Amino acid sequence: LVLLLLAATQAGALVFTRRSLGPANADDSRDSVPVLMCALAQGLTWARAALLLLLLGGWVDALPHAVGAASFVTSWVVTPFAYLYHEAVGVGYGWGASGVVSRAAEAAAVLALLAVL
Repeated sequence: LVLLLLAATQAGALVFTRRSLGPANADDSRDSVPVLMCALAQGLTWARAALLLLLLGGWVDALPHAVGAASFVTSWVVTPFAYLYHEAVGVGYGWGASGVVSRAAEAAAVLALLAVL
């Protein structure tokens, strides 16, 4: 039941995110990674809320700890990383990285600096 709920909420979140962004454009390939990360965070949050409703309704005995932990991590790590990845220009060219790797390195560095604050 939990896996089915996770799959359904993930698919719903991805469809909702794609529809809310409108039709595909030239920047679609550049934005595909942040969109998938945000849909993952949204899907896990929806799944946690649905599991809580099922728990209150008496359909499940206990909330799986993994769903709560994954929801927390995606809300506080993956979503900010997705935003920073989208805004990154890629500064890894100095050590030979380019494209996705340089943007991911820049986003991870900025996220680490924000975590220190």
